[in-house]
Amino acid sequence: MNDVMHRFASGIASAVMLLSLMACGSSESDVQIIAGADGSTVSLQPPPELLSKAVSVPALSPMVRVNDIEVVMTPEEPPSMRWTGSAVVPPGTDTSVTIVWNEQYGFVELPLASVTEALGVINSNSSASISATDYVFDIHDNDDDGFSNLTERINSTDPLSALEPGAQTATVFISQIDPASAPQIDGSYDVSIWPTAQFRDRNRARLDIKNLMIDFGATQKDQEPTYRWGAMHDGINLYLMIFTESVRVGQTPTSDSDMVYRDDAIDVFIDGDNSKNSSYDGVNDYHMIIPMFEKDSTFIPANSRSLARRDVAGDNALPFPTGVEYATCRCDDSSIGEYVLEMKIPLAEVGITVGQPFGIEIQYNDDKDGGDRDAKWGWFHPSKTPDGPSVDSTWMNPQFMGTAELLGPGGRPPEPR
Repeated sequence: MNDVMHRFASGIASAVMLLSLMACGSSESDVQIIAGADGSTVSLQPPPELLSKAVSVPALSPMVRVNDIEVVMTPEEPPSMRWTGSAVVPPGTDTSVTIVWNEQYGFVELPLASVTEALGVINSNSSASISATDYVFDIHDNDDDGFSNLTERINSTDPLSALEPGAQTATVFISQIDPASAPQIDGSYDVSIWPTAQFRDRNRARLDIKNLMIDFGATQKDQEPTYRWGAMHDGINLYLMIFTESVRVGQTPTSDSDMVYRDDAIDVFIDGDNSKNSSYDGVNDYHMIIPMFEKDSTFIPANSRSLARRDVAGDNALPFPTGVEYATCRCDDSSIGEYVLEMKIPLAEVGITVGQPFGIEIQYNDDKDGGDRDAKWGWFHPSKTPDGPSVDSTWMNPQFMGTAELLGPGGRPPEPR
């Protein structure tokens, strides 16, 4: 929750509205009304949904209206994302607040999120609250193509052209293999099959898990890790290969926490129909947290999900899919000695259809030396600011997933954009 900023001055008896809208990672912000002062500060930050790496945060600005009177907002010095302004509301006034967040997109102010709250009559020391979930996003669709402006910005399509996104919403296109060639789930990088998998996005950028989200003692800086993921499918199952720690950087296998995400663990997020709502829809939104090690700190052997018993579904997601299989190992074919998670996900069980985009995100919880985790890294989720607080939104909000699509037999990814 942001700090509520007060400036008191003697003068006219009036009611002053102090707005403090949510900082990244908070869930609710107070709107406080204080009578008896004639100066105040309106202070707010963008909702976390707008902190996608696709949206230009420096190009964001809020439009704030209190009782249909626009409040002039001024950005604070970076790296802060806070904006401030002033508003005065006479006592006894029935008050409402409207906030619209716009992104400067070329020559257009592109609306991405908005909220309107009726606060009721303002009297001395009265208060109200605005929740993160009160923001709406889907109503802002400048080109009327059925995809919101925010969705198009996340998917790197043009929010001003009804010809996009068309069929090109995905950033990762996953090739199909013959089911007879499907890999055995044992954690091993099978050189006869895995080199055919997709380890890069449509623009040929490697699928690196290197965005530093949480830092309580990370031993590498943002963008430094070589953690990465790749995928393929056979029309029946989606196969993932995820490379994490190298033994060269001092990893100590430890599984000493009651909560699996506090140890070395992988978060796999799936939104089967790519609906990308601002909260989990209970239809085909999944969050699977998978340990890298057994409770005794040994690797998890082939097809032994039933033995591991430490995997868990995220708090907001559907239950862990029963048909999922995985194994972990230090058994890749590189000289680095990386720890590997190999995973099989039944397509039908999670609602993924060949040829249709779906949401996906891969994150890594890193515990170097036992105790609580030291860092968390993401693929699509944006990094925290260098001196800012931790950011961790995908487990609450599917809009922080990237987008992939399964190609049909013989299909080839489209040309880079």
